[in-house]
Parts: sequence; C-alpha cells; structure tokens
Amino acid sequence: MTMVYADRGDDAEQIPVRRIKFTINGDKKIAEVEPRLLLSHLIRQGVGLTGTHMGCDTTNCGACTVLVDGKAVKSCTMLAVQADGCEVTTVEGLATASELHPLQEGFKEEHGLQCGFCTPGMMLAAKALLDENPDPTEDEVRWALSGNLCRCTGFKRMFGVEGLSNLAKGVVKIAIVGAAIWTQVWPERGTIGNVLDTSPAGVAGDMSHLLFKVLIAALAALAVIAAGDYFMQRYRFIQRNRMSKQEIKEEFRQTEGDPAVKAKIRQLRMERSRRRMIAAVPEATVIITNPTHYAIALKYESGKMAAPVCVAKGVDALALRIREVATQHDVPIVENPPLARALHATVEVDEAIPAEHYKAVAQVIGYVLKLNGKMRAN
Repeated sequence: MTMVYADRGDDAEQIPVRRIKFTINGDKKIAEVEPRLLLSHLIRQGVGLTGTHMGCDTTNCGACTVLVDGKAVKSCTMLAVQADGCEVTTVEGLATASELHPLQEGFKEEHGLQCGFCTPGMMLAAKALLDENPDPTEDEVRWALSGNLCRCTGFKRMFGVEGLSNLAKGVVKIAIVGAAIWTQVWPERGTIGNVLDTSPAGVAGDMSHLLFKVLIAALAALAVIAAGDYFMQRYRFIQRNRMSKQEIKEEFRQTEGDPAVKAKIRQLRMERSRRRMIAAVPEATVIITNPTHYAIALKYESGKMAAPVCVAKGVDALALRIREVATQHDVPIVENPPLARALHATVEVDEAIPAEHYKAVAQVIGYVLKLNGKMRAN
C-alpha cells in the first residue's frame, strides 16, 4: 500500500516528502510523508487507526503509546520517518478477529479502565513490560506505567488538596516578593516622578541605586521563602515516609512471623509435650497431687539418679489425665498439696527437683517404697 500524507495546509506540496516502509499490526505499508510528520498523526490520519489517542502532545499523558519493534514509545514525540523499517503495534493489533488479547481481558475483568481514553496507551505499556518480564513485581508494574496519566484520576493531582496547596503557596510567594519590592519602590516614588526633570546621568545613578535595593529586597524575600519551603518539604517528606499501623504490622509479620502461625506452632508443641509427658507417667515412681488441681509425676531409681526427676506435671484437666494414667498403670498417688504446688512452680519437665525439696520428696518416696515392699511381702 502506498500513501501520500502531507497534512500541512497550502504549503504542503512545497515540502519534500520521504518514502518509508513499515509494518503496522502485521500489515506492510509504504508511505510518503513529510520529514516533520509525527508518528501519531501518521497512525491516526494516514493509516486510520484511531485507537492511538492524542492527549497532551508533550509525552506526559502516555495516551499515544504504541510499540515500535516491541518497545513502548510515545508516538506524539517520534517522527514518522524514524519508523522506517520498523514494526509498529497499536491497540488494534492486540486482539484477533474472534477474541480479545489476554491483557485486554484482564483490563476488562479487573475494571482497569474508566473513560477509556488512556487505556490503549496503558495496555501497550503493560504489554511491553510483560514481553520483557512475564512475572514483574508490583514496583516494576508501577514503574512501567508511571509514564501514563489517567485523564480521570489525573485531575486529582491538579485540583486535589496537593494541587490547591501548591497554588496557594505560589500566590503567597508572589505576594511576599511583591511586598518586598513595594517597600523599596514606594519610598522612591518622588524620585521616579522627577525622572523627566533629571539629567541622564542622574537618572542612571538613581535607577541603578533603586534597582540594587529592589534586587536585595527580592533576594531576601526569596531566601525567607526558600527556608520556609525547605522546612515544610522536610516535614511533608517525613510524614509521607512514616509507616502506618498496618505497615508496621506487616513488617513485624514479615520479620517476626505471622502471630497466627506462631500460635499454631506453640499449640502443636504443647500437644506434643503433653503426649510425651503422658507417655512417661507409667514409668514414674510416684504422683504427688493437690489432690485435684495439681499433679507432679516423679521418677527415681536408686543408684542411677542423684535426685528424683520430674517426668510430667500439669494442672486441672492435664492433672486429671496424669492421675488417670497413673491409676491404670498402678503408679502410687500421694496427696501433698503444699509440696505439689511448690514442685509445680519450681521444677520443669525432665529436670531434677531443687535441693530445698529433697527432704519432703524423700519422705514421700520412702513411704512409697515401704508401701511397695509390704505389698510384695504380702
């Protein structure tokens, strides 16, 4: 296909044209274009593909984004002659005759569009990213789309709180500088009014003196404004970078672990510990109880152990379970509430009892051994 495109008014025929060859959405084209013609104009008015939108003509909005040899390019700042020999893809080239491109389906399903004006540029910028990196991070996606400005939400930057704040600051700055200049010019109004009656040398001297005073006043005002703006920008920077409560929670979760997972792990550990303690109860020498709230299982083998060892302990339901297992395996149960509470508070499982409890425990174990001896004698 050959096109002659020169849309520049009456002088268009006087401007030399250049023949270029390019492929757009799989179709090979030949066009004769002016050297100054933009690629966006060639696509829209020369080829007739109007999915490439024109928004700002200054590369800010990204609505005109197309793919040139697979790279995202803002066509409003690329000359048509630069596309000579290149493969160009517009939004019309994403879908087939029967179905949408997966990227278009994704934008549709996730409601990734509003008025739709900026959507073609965003789709092509996203496609260039995914072609290069099929599994980008959120930061990489944000960076790839940072050159695209949504016409609907982008107005918030201009007319939102921050935009109005910047406008107010600009007005205040102009007022301060204007007031500083006025304080120097107003007292000299008489001198200015007598300029016509003054010699040229006198006018030059007076005006240079006045200009110097105005310049000093303006610089002083600007210095005050710069100092105030510095502290304001620093304060806003600190506020913007301060972590929210949710971000602190997420950071704690990432560094310390999810509290729910940690609680589940602790629960599993406690269950395993309980099962291990219950399995050790049948080997215990004696069970010392409260009699209902506490149960301490002690094991002692004369000649093998320096002191009795706690093999299981528990309160309430676990104490009841220890007593039940002890009863099933004929392990002696001795009620001694003060000793049971003291041992539960001072000794851990698989640890020897403290020295201060030797005497009391020795009396209990001696009683049990005597009882066992009588039972064997009978």
